[in-house]
Amino acid sequence: GCDILLTGALASRQHATIEIRRDKVILIDHSTNGTFIVADGERPVRLTREEYGLARRGTIVFGKLDAADADMLVFAVG
Repeated sequence: GCDILLTGALASRQHATIEIRRDKVILIDHSTNGTFIVADGERPVRLTREEYGLARRGTIVFGKLDAADADMLVFAVG
């Protein structure tokens, strides 16, 4: 398990979870304000109470993509 504390104003108490299913890494958004996945070389994807399979490398942005105080998490899968 892992707990990551988000401090941005747009982050929810339990904003998202990351699960491993079979050999895939899945981000599950639970938030009101959404989560953005910015995979290297791809356009941002906005999730609102949806699931997304993480692959390669990129950034997870919690709340709003262009907010100055947005919480971000860099990921690498594979």
